[in-house]
Amino acid sequence: NALLLLESWTVPPGVDAAGVFDVDRCSAWIEQGLALLDQAGRSAIGRQYIGHVLTYTPAGDQGWPAPEIADLIERLADDNIDKGIEIHTHNRRDVTVRGLTDGGAQEWALVTEHRAAAQRMRDSHPRVARIHYSIADSYAARARDEDADAELTRRGLDR
Repeated sequence: NALLLLESWTVPPGVDAAGVFDVDRCSAWIEQGLALLDQAGRSAIGRQYIGHVLTYTPAGDQGWPAPEIADLIERLADDNIDKGIEIHTHNRRDVTVRGLTDGGAQEWALVTEHRAAAQRMRDSHPRVARIHYSIADSYAARARDEDADAELTRRGLDR
């Protein structure tokens, strides 16, 4: 099944057998892939899956993405790739476990992480900063929901 293959795709293009990442090979693969997606009429969803796999590229000294991947994302300037990065960043989180009154502490930590990344990149990589801000905003909405649920539980109003 093609969808299962795409969903399980975790090794970004440009990684060799030794696990070393080459951004130039990745970029060339993406350019070739984009042309093939356009020819096949699968551009939008295919670009989202390119964004998906870019989340598996190595982080830099200050977190994800490394500067050369940030440069690549800026150069590609593709809303569907950005959307794929955002969607898969959330999907990679998987299931969370928390106490009934813990609230959104886990999500607030992610908000802080993504806002800090956005701040670091806002001048050098504004598109990547926008992606991080968008991810932070969605985690903040989730955190507010978790905080509200926890408050209802603390008050005994969760029934």
